Amino acid sequence: MRSRITLGRALTYLILILGAVTSIYPFLWMVLTSFKGYAEAAGDKEWPFALTPAYFSRRASPTTLDNFRVGHFVYIEGSPGPDGVQVANRVLFVPSDNPRPEGREFRITAVRENEIDVESEFGHATVRVDENTLFRGINTIPTLLYNFKVVLEDVPFLPQYNEREGRWWPGYYANSLFTAFVTVGGILVTCTLAAYAFARLKFPGRDMIFLLFQATMMTPGQVTMIPNFLMVNDLGWRDTYLALTLPFFASAFHTFLLRQFFAQIPNELHDAALIDGCGHFRFLWQIAIPLSRAAMVTAALLTFLGSWNALLWPMIVINKTRLMPVQVGLKSFVVDEGQQTQQMMAASVLAVLPTLILYFFTQKTFTEGISTTGLKG
Repeated sequence: MRSRITLGRALTYLILILGAVTSIYPFLWMVLTSFKGYAEAAGDKEWPFALTPAYFSRRASPTTLDNFRVGHFVYIEGSPGPDGVQVANRVLFVPSDNPRPEGREFRITAVRENEIDVESEFGHATVRVDENTLFRGINTIPTLLYNFKVVLEDVPFLPQYNEREGRWWPGYYANSLFTAFVTVGGILVTCTLAAYAFARLKFPGRDMIFLLFQATMMTPGQVTMIPNFLMVNDLGWRDTYLALTLPFFASAFHTFLLRQFFAQIPNELHDAALIDGCGHFRFLWQIAIPLSRAAMVTAALLTFLGSWNALLWPMIVINKTRLMPVQVGLKSFVVDEGQQTQQMMAASVLAVLPTLILYFFTQKTFTEGISTTGLKG
């Protein structure tokens, strides 16, 4: 018999669909805004879902001054030459619809063989280029991907060589991946051992200690931030990876999660293993951990997300750009002269990709770990 769709069920479906659309719209807006130019992103001149043929246009990239024209806006980095004339290290083309930051971007007034005259509201200047000058052209890729090109070239998302310090910078991505995986490893080691002790070992005051341990989950993280900072500062760990990882090598929630799984392991299985000469560490490694794989994956994923999305703590303990993680790097697109929304959204898309990929590969185990608290019968 065909089941009827009642009014209540139809209303439930409608509410769920509206909730899903409301939840996914900000993500779609972020992705589509990352493909826009400054005018469309700042002025909202186009509907977020409109992609015109202009987005797929491609123009040649200037590799010399011959391709730059009078009236182009450029961003210049350089240093004084031996005769006092500024020698450009980088000459980067800036789209005409971008805001004009004071003292950072210049308008070309004349182009010669190896020199350009530029002007800003501070006056005129002559800039010379040589074989070491790096150029970034108008568009070396379709306009659709221009913001991603700017993000990867102008912001140290990826490893790059820093000429001022004379060494390679790991980049925001590598910093976040390193700290996230190290933190995950530390959490799994400490929480697994603590959870097994609370679940399988018997010692005086175990239940009371576990209760007090779980009570720490009621303490807001902001309360412990100042003591953690003082300890990190006293130990000399500021501006090091230790400050980003070591304070987070323990978690009451993950200990509780793993403890619940370990406690569900039948006592008969544990007693049989002990009779066969299996010690606690061997039982934990060969029996308890494999049976609690869903909880282990859940703890690893939640820890990875927490470390990857961390913003406030890295801003407090890290001042060096070469050690900053991805979330702090997103601040690079907020400047006094104006926020580059389209470039920030492109950087946000790049920042969210690892978490999405990780979830898609582990979603089944993650869902199982969240929905269960022990062994399946």
